Amino acid sequence: MYNNKVKHLATGGGGIGNQIKKLISAKRLHPDSQTDLGYFSDLFANPNLYHNGKRSGVPMCTWRILVFPEDIEIPTGLNTHTRGIEITANSQFDWYDQYSHWSFNEDGRNVDCEYTKIPKIYTDKILKIINEHFTINPNIEQWVNKFRLEFPQYSSLHIRSYNSDDFCKNGANRGGDNNPRAKARHNYYINNQRNLIYEYLDNLKNDLVYISSDNRNEIELIKTRFPQKTFIHYTDLFEKPFTSDYSNDFLDMVLLSKGIEMILCRISTYSEVAWYLSECNQNIKIY
Repeated sequence: MYNNKVKHLATGGGGIGNQIKKLISAKRLHPDSQTDLGYFSDLFANPNLYHNGKRSGVPMCTWRILVFPEDIEIPTGLNTHTRGIEITANSQFDWYDQYSHWSFNEDGRNVDCEYTKIPKIYTDKILKIINEHFTINPNIEQWVNKFRLEFPQYSSLHIRSYNSDDFCKNGANRGGDNNPRAKARHNYYINNQRNLIYEYLDNLKNDLVYISSDNRNEIELIKTRFPQKTFIHYTDLFEKPFTSDYSNDFLDMVLLSKGIEMILCRISTYSEVAWYLSECNQNIKIY
Protein backbone atom coordinates (compact mmCIF):
# COMPACT_ATOMS: atom_id res chain seq x y z
CA MET A 1 0.00 0.00 0.00
CA TYR A 2 1.57 3.26 -1.10
CA ASN A 3 1.28 6.41 0.98
CA ASN A 4 0.50 8.59 -2.04
CA LYS A 5 0.59 8.55 -5.82
CA VAL A 6 3.25 11.17 -6.41
CA LYS A 7 6.50 10.10 -8.04
CA HIS A 8 9.60 11.07 -6.06
CA LEU A 9 13.23 11.61 -6.96
CA ALA A 10 15.82 10.51 -4.41
CA THR A 11 18.45 13.24 -4.10
CA GLY A 12 21.18 14.40 -1.75
CA GLY A 13 24.41 13.11 -0.30
CA GLY A 14 25.51 10.15 1.75
CA GLY A 15 27.27 6.85 1.22
CA ILE A 16 25.96 3.88 -0.69
CA GLY A 17 23.86 2.61 2.24
CA ASN A 18 22.10 5.95 2.60
CA GLN A 19 21.47 6.14 -1.13
CA ILE A 20 19.88 2.70 -1.34
CA LYS A 21 17.74 3.33 1.74
CA LYS A 22 16.42 6.63 0.40
CA LEU A 23 15.49 5.04 -2.95
CA ILE A 24 13.66 2.26 -1.10
CA SER A 25 11.74 5.01 0.71
CA ALA A 26 11.03 6.76 -2.57
CA LYS A 27 9.67 3.47 -3.92
CA ARG A 28 7.43 3.23 -0.87
CA LEU A 29 5.96 6.58 -1.88
CA HIS A 30 5.50 5.61 -5.53
CA PRO A 31 6.63 2.53 -7.50
CA ASP A 32 7.99 4.66 -10.35
CA SER A 33 10.19 6.84 -8.13
CA GLN A 34 13.81 7.10 -9.23
CA THR A 35 17.25 8.20 -8.11
CA ASP A 36 19.43 11.10 -9.21
CA LEU A 37 22.48 8.82 -9.26
CA GLY A 38 23.57 7.22 -12.50
CA TYR A 39 25.77 4.60 -10.81
CA PHE A 40 22.63 2.72 -9.69
CA SER A 41 22.52 1.30 -13.22
CA ASP A 42 25.83 -0.43 -12.45
CA LEU A 43 24.57 -1.84 -9.15
CA PHE A 44 21.16 -3.14 -10.14
CA ALA A 45 19.63 -4.80 -13.20
CA ASN A 46 16.61 -2.50 -13.32
CA PRO A 47 17.48 0.32 -15.78
CA ASN A 48 14.58 2.45 -14.55
CA LEU A 49 16.00 3.11 -11.08
CA TYR A 50 17.97 6.02 -12.57
CA HIS A 51 16.11 8.72 -14.50
CA ASN A 52 18.75 8.68 -17.27
CA GLY A 53 18.34 12.37 -18.03
CA LYS A 54 14.53 12.40 -17.93
CA ARG A 55 14.51 13.97 -14.50
CA SER A 56 11.08 14.34 -12.90
CA GLY A 57 9.43 13.89 -9.54
CA VAL A 58 9.26 15.54 -6.14
CA PRO A 59 12.78 15.72 -4.63
CA MET A 60 13.30 13.78 -1.42
CA CYS A 61 16.35 13.15 0.75
CA THR A 62 16.27 10.98 3.84
CA TRP A 63 18.53 8.40 5.44
CA ARG A 64 15.42 6.63 6.80
CA ILE A 65 13.25 3.83 5.50
CA LEU A 66 9.89 5.56 5.77
CA VAL A 67 7.17 4.49 8.19
CA PHE A 68 3.63 5.50 7.19
CA PRO A 69 0.53 5.96 9.36
CA GLU A 70 -0.94 2.80 7.80
CA ASP A 71 2.07 0.77 9.02
CA ILE A 72 0.14 0.01 12.20
CA GLU A 73 2.54 -2.80 13.08
CA ILE A 74 5.09 -0.13 14.04
CA PRO A 75 3.98 1.17 17.44
CA THR A 76 4.86 4.42 19.13
CA GLY A 77 8.13 4.01 20.97
CA LEU A 78 9.44 1.06 18.94
CA ASN A 79 12.70 2.84 18.22
CA THR A 80 14.84 3.49 21.27
CA HIS A 81 17.92 4.60 19.34
CA THR A 82 16.85 7.42 17.02
CA ARG A 83 14.25 9.41 18.90
CA GLY A 84 14.40 12.81 20.58
CA ILE A 85 14.75 16.42 19.47
CA GLU A 86 16.14 17.42 16.11
CA ILE A 87 19.92 17.61 16.28
CA THR A 88 21.82 20.63 14.99
CA ALA A 89 25.53 21.16 14.71
CA ASN A 90 25.73 23.08 17.98
CA SER A 91 23.14 21.23 20.06
CA GLN A 92 23.58 18.56 22.71
CA PHE A 93 23.34 15.00 21.43
CA ASP A 94 20.35 13.08 22.66
CA TRP A 95 20.74 9.31 22.52
CA TYR A 96 22.94 6.66 24.07
CA ASP A 97 25.63 7.11 21.40
CA GLN A 98 26.14 10.82 21.92
CA TYR A 99 28.44 11.03 18.92
CA SER A 100 25.85 10.33 16.24
CA HIS A 101 23.94 12.86 14.18
CA TRP A 102 20.55 11.81 12.86
CA SER A 103 17.14 13.25 12.16
CA PHE A 104 14.73 12.23 14.90
CA ASN A 105 11.07 11.28 15.21
CA GLU A 106 9.98 12.05 18.74
CA ASP A 107 7.28 9.36 18.86
CA GLY A 108 9.76 6.55 18.12
CA ARG A 109 7.79 5.20 15.14
CA ASN A 110 11.05 4.53 13.30
CA VAL A 111 12.66 1.30 12.21
CA ASP A 112 16.18 2.54 11.49
CA CYS A 113 18.95 0.90 13.56
CA GLU A 114 16.53 -1.59 15.16
CA TYR A 115 17.14 -4.73 13.03
CA THR A 116 15.47 -7.81 14.57
CA LYS A 117 13.19 -5.67 16.72
CA ILE A 118 11.28 -4.65 13.58
CA PRO A 119 8.06 -6.68 13.07
CA LYS A 120 8.20 -9.16 10.20
CA ILE A 121 5.04 -7.66 8.70
CA TYR A 122 6.99 -4.48 8.07
CA THR A 123 10.28 -6.03 6.91
CA ASP A 124 8.29 -8.13 4.42
CA LYS A 125 7.03 -4.88 2.86
CA ILE A 126 10.61 -3.67 2.42
CA LEU A 127 11.81 -7.02 1.09
CA LYS A 128 8.98 -6.99 -1.45
CA ILE A 129 10.24 -3.66 -2.81
CA ILE A 130 13.83 -4.94 -2.89
CA ASN A 131 12.81 -8.15 -4.67
CA GLU A 132 10.69 -6.25 -7.21
CA HIS A 133 13.04 -3.39 -8.03
CA PHE A 134 16.57 -4.07 -6.75
CA THR A 135 17.77 -7.20 -8.53
CA ILE A 136 21.57 -7.22 -8.43
CA ASN A 137 23.29 -6.36 -11.71
CA PRO A 138 24.54 -9.57 -13.40
CA ASN A 139 28.02 -8.02 -13.71
CA ILE A 140 28.23 -7.90 -9.93
CA GLU A 141 26.39 -11.17 -9.40
CA GLN A 142 29.02 -13.05 -11.39
CA TRP A 143 31.76 -11.91 -9.00
CA VAL A 144 29.57 -12.86 -6.02
CA ASN A 145 29.14 -16.33 -7.51
CA LYS A 146 32.87 -16.71 -8.12
CA PHE A 147 33.58 -15.85 -4.51
CA ARG A 148 30.87 -18.17 -3.17
CA LEU A 149 32.30 -21.07 -5.16
CA GLU A 150 35.54 -20.63 -3.21
CA PHE A 151 33.83 -19.84 0.11
CA PRO A 152 30.30 -21.27 0.12
CA GLN A 153 29.67 -20.72 3.84
CA TYR A 154 31.01 -18.15 6.28
CA SER A 155 30.10 -15.73 9.03
CA SER A 156 30.39 -12.02 8.32
CA LEU A 157 31.51 -8.88 10.12
CA HIS A 158 31.16 -5.21 9.21
CA ILE A 159 33.52 -2.81 10.99
CA ARG A 160 32.50 0.86 10.91
CA SER A 161 35.26 2.78 12.65
CA TYR A 162 34.60 6.25 11.15
CA ASN A 163 38.26 6.64 10.28
CA SER A 164 38.64 5.20 6.82
CA ASP A 165 41.87 4.70 4.94
CA ASP A 166 42.50 5.18 1.22
CA PHE A 167 41.06 1.74 0.48
CA CYS A 168 37.56 2.98 1.32
CA LYS A 169 35.75 5.78 -0.49
CA ASN A 170 32.25 7.02 -1.28
CA GLY A 171 31.19 8.53 2.00
CA ALA A 172 32.86 6.11 4.40
CA ASN A 173 35.10 8.69 6.01
CA ARG A 174 32.88 11.76 6.47
CA GLY A 175 35.92 14.00 6.95
CA GLY A 176 37.93 11.61 9.11
CA ASP A 177 40.26 13.20 11.63
CA ASN A 178 39.44 16.69 10.37
CA ASN A 179 35.74 16.39 11.17
CA PRO A 180 34.97 16.73 14.92
CA ARG A 181 31.85 14.54 14.67
CA ALA A 182 33.66 11.82 12.72
CA LYS A 183 36.55 11.97 15.17
CA ALA A 184 34.15 11.66 18.10
CA ARG A 185 32.46 8.67 16.50
CA HIS A 186 35.85 7.05 15.93
CA ASN A 187 36.74 7.57 19.59
CA TYR A 188 33.44 5.98 20.55
CA TYR A 189 34.30 3.03 18.35
CA ILE A 190 37.71 2.65 20.00
CA ASN A 191 36.40 3.03 23.56
CA ASN A 192 33.16 1.07 23.31
CA GLN A 193 32.34 -0.75 20.10
CA ARG A 194 35.65 -2.45 19.34
CA ASN A 195 35.60 -4.57 22.51
CA LEU A 196 32.01 -5.57 21.82
CA ILE A 197 33.05 -6.76 18.37
CA TYR A 198 35.78 -8.84 19.98
CA GLU A 199 33.26 -10.37 22.37
CA TYR A 200 30.96 -11.31 19.50
CA LEU A 201 33.83 -12.78 17.48
CA ASP A 202 34.76 -14.94 20.45
CA ASN A 203 31.30 -16.49 20.32
CA LEU A 204 30.96 -17.05 16.60
CA LYS A 205 30.34 -20.69 15.75
CA ASN A 206 32.07 -20.41 12.39
CA ASP A 207 35.83 -19.74 12.25
CA LEU A 208 35.67 -18.50 8.64
CA VAL A 209 34.64 -14.82 8.69
CA TYR A 210 34.02 -12.44 5.81
CA ILE A 211 35.18 -9.02 6.98
CA SER A 212 34.16 -5.66 5.53
CA SER A 213 35.62 -2.49 6.98
CA ASP A 214 36.19 1.21 6.41
CA ASN A 215 39.77 0.79 7.66
CA ARG A 216 42.15 -1.99 6.69
CA ASN A 217 44.21 -1.43 9.84
CA GLU A 218 41.23 -2.60 11.89
CA ILE A 219 41.18 -5.80 9.85
CA GLU A 220 44.85 -6.43 10.63
CA LEU A 221 44.25 -5.83 14.35
CA ILE A 222 41.47 -8.39 14.37
CA LYS A 223 43.57 -10.93 12.49
CA THR A 224 46.24 -10.58 15.17
CA ARG A 225 43.70 -10.79 17.99
CA PHE A 226 42.00 -13.92 16.60
CA PRO A 227 44.70 -16.09 15.01
CA GLN A 228 42.45 -19.16 15.28
CA LYS A 229 39.97 -17.65 12.83
CA THR A 230 40.34 -17.10 9.10
CA PHE A 231 39.27 -13.69 7.84
CA ILE A 232 38.49 -13.23 4.17
CA HIS A 233 37.68 -10.33 1.88
CA TYR A 234 36.91 -10.34 -1.82
CA THR A 235 40.29 -8.72 -2.52
CA ASP A 236 41.95 -11.82 -1.05
CA LEU A 237 40.58 -13.78 -4.02
CA PHE A 238 40.75 -11.19 -6.77
CA GLU A 239 41.60 -7.54 -7.31
CA LYS A 240 38.90 -4.90 -7.23
CA PRO A 241 37.05 -5.99 -10.38
CA PHE A 242 35.41 -2.65 -11.22
CA THR A 243 36.81 0.76 -12.09
CA SER A 244 33.92 2.27 -10.13
CA ASP A 245 34.41 2.20 -6.36
CA TYR A 246 30.62 2.27 -5.99
CA SER A 247 30.41 -1.10 -7.72
CA ASN A 248 33.26 -2.48 -5.62
CA ASP A 249 31.61 -1.19 -2.44
CA PHE A 250 28.34 -2.82 -3.43
CA LEU A 251 30.06 -6.14 -4.20
CA ASP A 252 31.54 -5.94 -0.70
CA MET A 253 28.07 -5.26 0.75
CA VAL A 254 26.48 -8.20 -1.06
CA LEU A 255 29.19 -10.60 0.11
CA LEU A 256 28.76 -9.25 3.65
CA SER A 257 25.05 -10.08 3.40
CA LYS A 258 25.76 -13.75 2.69
CA GLY A 259 27.06 -14.51 6.20
CA ILE A 260 25.20 -17.26 8.05
CA GLU A 261 25.97 -15.29 11.21
CA MET A 262 26.38 -11.52 11.02
CA ILE A 263 28.03 -8.91 13.25
CA LEU A 264 26.75 -5.48 12.21
CA CYS A 265 27.04 -1.84 13.25
CA ARG A 266 23.83 -0.30 14.59
CA ILE A 267 24.50 3.21 13.31
CA SER A 268 25.73 2.21 9.85
CA THR A 269 23.31 2.32 6.93
CA TYR A 270 25.82 0.10 5.09
CA SER A 271 25.22 -2.58 7.73
CA GLU A 272 21.47 -2.02 7.54
CA VAL A 273 21.23 -2.48 3.78
CA ALA A 274 23.43 -5.59 3.97
CA TRP A 275 20.97 -6.94 6.55
CA TYR A 276 18.00 -6.37 4.24
CA LEU A 277 19.93 -8.00 1.38
CA SER A 278 20.39 -11.01 3.69
CA GLU A 279 16.56 -11.33 3.76
CA CYS A 280 16.69 -9.96 7.33
CA ASN A 281 18.88 -12.67 8.85
CA GLN A 282 17.86 -13.17 12.49
CA ASN A 283 21.21 -14.69 13.46
CA ILE A 284 22.93 -11.36 14.06
CA LYS A 285 24.75 -9.38 16.75
CA ILE A 286 24.72 -5.60 16.80
CA TYR A 287 27.42 -3.38 18.25
